[in-house]
Amino acid sequence: MNRILLLAICGATIAMDPVGAFSAEGSKRVGFAVFGGYQTYSMSDVKEAIETPGTLFPGATASADEINGGASFGAGLRLRPSERISLALDVSHLLAKTSGSGVFLGTAYNGELNVPATNVNVTLIYLFPSVGRLQFGLGAGAGYYVCTGEASATASGLTFSTDVDGSGFGAHAEGISDIALVGPLHAEIGAGYRYAKTTDVEAEGAILHNADGSKSQVDWSGFMGRAGLTIYLGGGPRAQAGSP
Repeated sequence: MNRILLLAICGATIAMDPVGAFSAEGSKRVGFAVFGGYQTYSMSDVKEAIETPGTLFPGATASADEINGGASFGAGLRLRPSERISLALDVSHLLAKTSGSGVFLGTAYNGELNVPATNVNVTLIYLFPSVGRLQFGLGAGAGYYVCTGEASATASGLTFSTDVDGSGFGAHAEGISDIALVGPLHAEIGAGYRYAKTTDVEAEGAILHNADGSKSQVDWSGFMGRAGLTIYLGGGPRAQAGSP
């Protein structure tokens, strides 16, 4: 996976700017970004799995708060072949966690479920014309999401845990604001919608199913929001354009 991602980044850079990708001028349009945000989730299958006896937690009954959203953080590259077009290549981590309680063989326990997503995604962004430091744009892209989660139950000082795994592709669309701050430093704010879910969920290698027989899924679909900073090598796109 790491080799594929590295080759994809290098290939995209060269394809968009084959002459200047590694020149001093070309480096001004390559940036490194860090960001964080918050998003909502659709987790109906996860909620059902929590409440179904013996699926994720032991005992006749178990309950936990719904996983309605979570924070995220990540980093990536920004490639700017022109003032209007930007390509974002990001790796991010979406937090998704809840806790609750249950009873097993007459003993009460505390339960915790963690189903985060690590994803690699690419976003193509069109930035509308602007005469100042602020540019608005629209972006759309796709990514691959991997869940390496865990369900755990703790009682009388003992903890029992189960691995919860899954993966799948997703897509997203968002509105974006790019703000030229000082020199090569830019701020980036985005908000939109993400569709992303696993194809199925496995607990200790066994595929989980819903009550209707369909495969359970971890579903991170919902609102997505983020804000971050990007620093461009040798300068920035807006600086090159001579904007104030």
